[in-house]
Amino acid sequence: VVTSMYSKSSDTHAYLLPTSCHPAHICRNIPKGVMKRVRRNCSEDEMRLAAYEEYKHHLLRRDYNVDLIEEAVQLAESTSRDSLMGITDPSSEKSTRKYPLIMKFNHK
Repeated sequence: VVTSMYSKSSDTHAYLLPTSCHPAHICRNIPKGVMKRVRRNCSEDEMRLAAYEEYKHHLLRRDYNVDLIEEAVQLAESTSRDSLMGITDPSSEKSTRKYPLIMKFNHK
């Protein structure tokens, strides 16, 4: 299965302006979230690199700092796709996957 980014033709990519009155950390995290989504959704390297460029353009149009965007891309690239998708190694001690044990109970 090959997956990639998708947006409707009517999507204006109207991300929150960095000059808004929101707390600064909100605006700093938008590029990070966008680039992590690109990393998670694109299964092929070529598609992922093209999507990074496309979404960089959208963020630049909304006046995001180019260094902030590049930092977000580097952060996304340094994170494994599996971890972004929530896939963990079941044998790992850090595995959070839990399986319920369901049994019928007969008190007699």
